[in-house]
Amino acid sequence: MQAMLSMFELTTGDNWPDTMHSAMNAVAINSQPIINHSSQNGLYFVAFICIAFFLMVKVFVGVFMKEVRSITARLWTVIV
Repeated sequence: MQAMLSMFELTTGDNWPDTMHSAMNAVAINSQPIINHSSQNGLYFVAFICIAFFLMVKVFVGVFMKEVRSITARLWTVIV
C-alpha cells in the first residue's frame, strides 16, 4: 500500500525529489541510510515521472480534442 501511495505521489509531481532521495539513500531494513547508496534508483524515478507525465498529457489532450470535436459538431448542426 505504501508503494502505491508513493507512485501516486510521483504521478502528481508533488514533492517527488524527496521521495527519490529517500529511495537513493536506502540500504536495508533496520539500517541507517547512506547518501546515494542506490543511485540507480534515481534513474527509475526519472523514467517513471517522464512516462507518467507523458501519459497524463496524452490523456489531457485526448479529452480536450474530444470536447472540441463535440462542440464543433454541435455548432455545425446549429448553423446547417
